[in-house]
Amino acid sequence: MIGIYGAQTDAETGKIVPFDVLKVEVRFDKERYEKIKGTDNCDYYLELFESGFKKASKFKSIPLDVLLKLIEDFKKDGCKNEWLHKRKKFKDEDLEIILNCDFTTSYFKLMVTISQISTKRIGNWRNNNH
Repeated sequence: MIGIYGAQTDAETGKIVPFDVLKVEVRFDKERYEKIKGTDNCDYYLELFESGFKKASKFKSIPLDVLLKLIEDFKKDGCKNEWLHKRKKFKDEDLEIILNCDFTTSYFKLMVTISQISTKRIGNWRNNNH
C-alpha cells in the first residue's frame, strides 16, 4: 500500500510504516486547495497523486506506468469513476438486485436497481453519501 501525505515541506524520503505502507510526503498547497475545494476541478488532487506515485517509485518498485495511466483515465472520464458493485438474482422471489457506484471528487453514489426477473419491471432507489 502507498500512503501519500500532504505536508508543509516536500520531504525527500519515503519510509515503510506499520502494516507495510510506503509513506511518502508531497508538498501540499493549502491556498491552491482552498480555491478548488467544493468544485469539480480535480486537477490538483491528481497532481498530488502523480507526485506521490513518482516519489514512491524512487523507494520501492511499483507499477508506476499503470498508476499514472489510471490517473490519466480518471481525468479523461471527467474525474468520475463508475462500477458495478454487485449483481444478485433471487430466483425464488423473482427478483434481481444490482448495486452500481459512482464516485467523483464531490460525491459517492450507490444506486440500487431492483427488478422483477419475469417481467423486467424496475424500481430505483438512490442513496447519496456526501
